[in-house]
Amino acid sequence: MGTPKGFSDRIENWLAKIPGIRTYRDREHRRETDKQLREHLAARLQETRKLLKRLILDISQKGDLTFLAEMDRLSSHLQQMVDTIRYASYGYGGIFDLEKIREEELDQLYSFDLSLMEDLDGIQAQMEEMVQDASSEVLRQRMQQSESLVDALEKKFRNRNDFLARAAHPFHPEPAYPHQSFKLSLWLQKPVPGGNPLRQFESFHPPQVGDAGTCGF
Repeated sequence: MGTPKGFSDRIENWLAKIPGIRTYRDREHRRETDKQLREHLAARLQETRKLLKRLILDISQKGDLTFLAEMDRLSSHLQQMVDTIRYASYGYGGIFDLEKIREEELDQLYSFDLSLMEDLDGIQAQMEEMVQDASSEVLRQRMQQSESLVDALEKKFRNRNDFLARAAHPFHPEPAYPHQSFKLSLWLQKPVPGGNPLRQFESFHPPQVGDAGTCGF
């Protein structure tokens, strides 16, 4: 399969956002690269939370408690995401342990990372606007938008974790009737009529729904 369209641009954009970070191509550096990325995301979230905490202190000192409960909840949510991202654990056997990652899988991983960074940009922008203008109407709008962005960030990070664990284990569905696979394997061991293997497949009739679950012939 060819390289996904825009793949090189995504890598270049990704590398530009975190100076000194390696790519995911080299197996021996993948987990360290992921850790460096997560530390970058967590640190940015923590800085954003500090902005919010300073804003909470400022409006509290002014005696305005209108949105204090909502702001405290947002602050707790941000801290929860900081911990979730920083201390994420993937175990072994996932995409980071593959000898080689396919281009389309790399592209999806970089896309996940860039999307997380975009959400962080949005959250930080909302906080900065609240600091600049702490009027009730602005706070109400920015708080709602910030909560939506943090929810989106949480969902995307969870989807990224699922992808990292699942990408190395493609799904192989089990037969609807497990005895069919066993029955077919036994049947293939029988002598081939006339020495022609094609005749063996012509004569095979798989069990149908309602057949007794036996392996006799």
